[in-house]
Amino acid sequence: MKRTNVLFFLTSVAIVLLLIYSDRMSKYSTNKEWREIQYVIDDFGKKQARLRELRFMTIHHETMGKDVLIGVSFMDSRNATLEQGRISAGGLAKDFLTLNYSSDLIYQRLSKDFTERRRKKSLDDFILDHFGFRLAYWDKNMNRPQAPYLAEIQYYNGVFHYYEADPKTQALRLIFEESYTENPYTK
Repeated sequence: MKRTNVLFFLTSVAIVLLLIYSDRMSKYSTNKEWREIQYVIDDFGKKQARLRELRFMTIHHETMGKDVLIGVSFMDSRNATLEQGRISAGGLAKDFLTLNYSSDLIYQRLSKDFTERRRKKSLDDFILDHFGFRLAYWDKNMNRPQAPYLAEIQYYNGVFHYYEADPKTQALRLIFEESYTENPYTK
């Protein structure tokens, strides 16, 4: 019965996120190119979830509020220390970056956005900065794990952000940051 409640809660969270960001996503849902990209990213998210024993939650399009063009969210019910999180995040980011280069559809879209935005960085740096993900840790009762375990990892703008939960409020508290190139598990 508890598992059913957790699944219901997670589904509800995903629906709320979709409703909150529907205005931003609507411009993509009517665009054939973005719908096709969604299929590629959805497939990637599902495969990563199976590979890493995660729960794939949703796809983001410029919804992380951090200039992320393409993003995904996952949930993990296992506890992870900072080092374990660095390993997971590094592998996930590396695989996501590989997808951005290996999918002609995504690579062409990112190249087009790079050209339209006339960034001074290289295309490679632009791609590193414009994909992102969120990996949230929750226990079976939907509580965030307490220190020394991570509560969430976010990757955006080329930087990993590692958070613990505040013991009283469960609010996220940043404990460590590192760039994509500083994370030894992205090599």
